[in-house]
Amino acid sequence: MLDVGASGSVAGMYVVGLALTVTPIDAAAPITPDAVTDMVEAIVDRLDEQGLVPDVGAEGFGPEVKLRIEVLVADDSEARALVSGVTAIEQALEAAGIEPEGMGSPSHLEPSVKILEPA
Repeated sequence: MLDVGASGSVAGMYVVGLALTVTPIDAAAPITPDAVTDMVEAIVDRLDEQGLVPDVGAEGFGPEVKLRIEVLVADDSEARALVSGVTAIEQALEAAGIEPEGMGSPSHLEPSVKILEPA
């Protein structure tokens, strides 16, 4: 059972997110729609393996793909939740080949953390 505090938030649960843009390493080989699907699947699989609850969205293909990745993190500290969530997301990006030496390079990273609000 979730512990809902007086503020209406769920105690010790945070939604940690990262928005980013992925550009292909090789400009002559743009990112295909199938590659975007494979990226999202690899990210979700990796985050699932870590026991996190992922929510991943992608927009675009070709020269630029925008990704939004969110996970639920249980921790009493907002700062620790942000660090562990972003670390898990970074590992998922690497597993999907989104790294400077991989299929696409990440840029315009925008991390976020917010307290989970009950539905």
